[in-house]
Amino acid sequence: MEEVIAELKDVMDESYSPVLVKARKNNEQVYNGIRFDQKGECVSPIIYVDELYQEYQSDRISMVDVVTLILDKLKEKEDVGKIVKEIQQYEMSKSNLKVALLNYSANQEVLKERVHKPFLDLAIVPFVDVITEGGIDGLIFVTENLVQMWGVDKETILEQGIQNMIDKERFFIASLDDILKGFMSYMAEEGMEVPDAKGGVYVISNEKKQYGAKIMLNPDFLHKVAIKHNSNLIIYPSSTHEIIVMVEEEHSGHVLRAEDIQFINEEGVRREEQLSNSVYYYDRERKEVSIREVGKPLCEGME
Repeated sequence: MEEVIAELKDVMDESYSPVLVKARKNNEQVYNGIRFDQKGECVSPIIYVDELYQEYQSDRISMVDVVTLILDKLKEKEDVGKIVKEIQQYEMSKSNLKVALLNYSANQEVLKERVHKPFLDLAIVPFVDVITEGGIDGLIFVTENLVQMWGVDKETILEQGIQNMIDKERFFIASLDDILKGFMSYMAEEGMEVPDAKGGVYVISNEKKQYGAKIMLNPDFLHKVAIKHNSNLIIYPSSTHEIIVMVEEEHSGHVLRAEDIQFINEEGVRREEQLSNSVYYYDRERKEVSIREVGKPLCEGME
C-alpha cells in the first residue's frame, strides 16, 4: 500500500492527499484502503485495495494496473461528496431510508457508531440508499453524527426505514427450482399470490438482493406464505441478503439444526455477509418471528 501511494503521488493532482486507512465492516471484517483527502472538501472517498493486492500478489496485474484501476474507481466516486452533503438534510434523505439486519453480538464495534435497535439476536440498522450521478449504487449507514445533523430522534428514523421497506421495496419469493430457472415472483404488487414450491421451500430476498433478510421485519409478507400452506414457517438465515423459508408441516422430520447453519456459514458464506447461526420461526397465530434454536456466536473461531 505504501508503494501504491508513492506511485499515486507521482501521477495525481497535488490537491489530493492519499492516506492509508483500515475500515471495520460487518462481522469484524477489516478492509485495507486508501482515503483520498482533498483540500476544501469535508468528505473523502475511500478505495479498498484488498482484492487488488491479491491480484497483484498472484502476478495477474502489474503495479501500473493497480494504480490505473484505483484512479478509475476514484473518478467514479467524484460526485460522492455532493451526495453526502445532500443527505445531511433529513427531509432530503427520509424517502431513501432503508434498514438492514446485522448480527448483534458480532458487530459491537460498528454498532457503537451506527443507529440501531435490537431484534432477537440481531440488530436493525438504518441506512440511506444512494445512487450517484455516475450511476454508482451504494449506501450510507446512519451514524450518531448524522442523527445530530438531522435533529430527529432515532426511533423516528428506524420507523421511517421500516415503513419505506414495507411501502416501497419489492421482495421476491421463489422455490429453489424457480431460482435455478431464473423465475421470481415479486410480491410488492397488490394481490400477488405466493407461488407453489415443490417440497415447501422458498428463497426470499429484495429486488436489489441487498440486505434482503430484513423481510423478517415484515410479518404480513411471511403471513401470506404461512396461510397458503396452513403452517408455521422455519426460517434459515442464508445471509444478510436473503432467507430460506421452509414450511414446517412438510418438513417436520427434516429440519436443519443450528450447527448445520454454522457449517454452511463457515464453508459457503462470505464473512461479512453472514447473518446468524441461529434458526428462526414464524408463528402464524401470533404473527411474529422468534428464535427456534440459538446458534453459537457468529464470530466464534473467526480469525
